[in-house]
Amino acid sequence: MNRDIENYLKEVHSHLHLDSRTEKKILKEIYTHLEDTINENENYISSDVSYDKLAKRATESLGDPREIATLMYREHSRASWEEVILHFQPYLLFGSLFGFHLWHSFVPLSVTFLLMAAVTFAGIRKGIGNWMFSWAGLLFGGITAFAYLIKESTFHEIGKIFYSVFGGRGYFSFPSLIGLLLPLVVILAGLSIVTLFALRLLQGDWIPLSSVMMPLPLFLAWAYVVNSRAPLYGWLSAQMAGIDGIMVWVFLVCGFLSALSIAVGVRKIKVLTIFLGIFASLFLFVLRLDGVLNLYVLLVLFLSSLAIVLVPFLLYNFFFKRTELDMELAELPARLKAMI
Repeated sequence: MNRDIENYLKEVHSHLHLDSRTEKKILKEIYTHLEDTINENENYISSDVSYDKLAKRATESLGDPREIATLMYREHSRASWEEVILHFQPYLLFGSLFGFHLWHSFVPLSVTFLLMAAVTFAGIRKGIGNWMFSWAGLLFGGITAFAYLIKESTFHEIGKIFYSVFGGRGYFSFPSLIGLLLPLVVILAGLSIVTLFALRLLQGDWIPLSSVMMPLPLFLAWAYVVNSRAPLYGWLSAQMAGIDGIMVWVFLVCGFLSALSIAVGVRKIKVLTIFLGIFASLFLFVLRLDGVLNLYVLLVLFLSSLAIVLVPFLLYNFFFKRTELDMELAELPARLKAMI
């Protein structure tokens, strides 16, 4: 491949920040356009003007590669209205669970998590769309909150089984073992699906992963409040119902800003809406609770909110960012010549 064309494609490639399939398609189109421009130039056929000079002219005439990459990013990262609506659906679903006080009921909660897991797994197998970010994010946040709420009972059951096996006491029973393993299997399976989903996202860019993790601080705050208040007032008390009402409004706010982040095509606005979604939902939740969260918990939530943006950014730039052209793109000139 001509050096000017290769450098031009590399520069476009380094600023695209899209999934690998879309990037390959865009770069192939740009390369084909450059080759067509060169071949249409009569000087290449009828005079002594070299191919390299014509390649340089073709890249210069196409424009600044960064501007081309920015235009392509805006075009391909902006979700359609149908995708925005699909993206907002899981927030409505979780809002309904809290609005009708069904989040502690086994069947509605199980169906919700199975649906979230199925959509996320489909994204891993068949390709990830913008609208799937919220499904994976609420699955991750919900599982994290569930793990936090059952941690004490889980450690208690582990202690009983350990003591019965090694201490010689008769606390051990298979029903208790199943009751211990089933939640752990659900948590590990859900986290495994979300992890695979996140790895697929990081192959293209870090912003989608931040969008996925957007509801996490809200779930952590809610789990902490429920864990501290439910033993005092009861799971079905008026105080807990009041928290459910707060969560409905918080999910609507977070969902709106999350949907807005995939509807725009400008990277800075995407990051800004993710920040707004995280802090606006947390602020609304904390404000309505009126002093339930202490300073230590607020600091943890603040740091976790920053980590939602910083951790994906660092992971992408240190481990996943691609600086070289894909081998398939590097071999493209030879393939085109063979076809001709």
